[in-house]
Amino acid sequence: METALAWPGAGDTGWQHRRRYGGPGPSGRPGRGHGPRLCNDVSYEDPRSIAVKGQYAREKNLGGALIWPHSQGHFLQPTNGHRDPLMDAVKHAFLDP
Repeated sequence: METALAWPGAGDTGWQHRRRYGGPGPSGRPGRGHGPRLCNDVSYEDPRSIAVKGQYAREKNLGGALIWPHSQGHFLQPTNGHRDPLMDAVKHAFLDP
């Protein structure tokens, strides 16, 4: 499955975003963004990929997980009632499964 993701204004910059699930590895292929000349690259998570990683950690009885800073994931205006949807996803995937 592939879905397009973007942040506000991304279309104005020429960035292309794709999220693919079901690829190799515990969480499928990571979300990637490529600049207009394909020389820049950004990877990112979403609530679904975080949930898959939480499930993988539990199934493999892993003792922890690394969380990279998510400064772009906080919204001043709540999205669907959530200011921090990525941290909410981490909580539900790792602390309250």
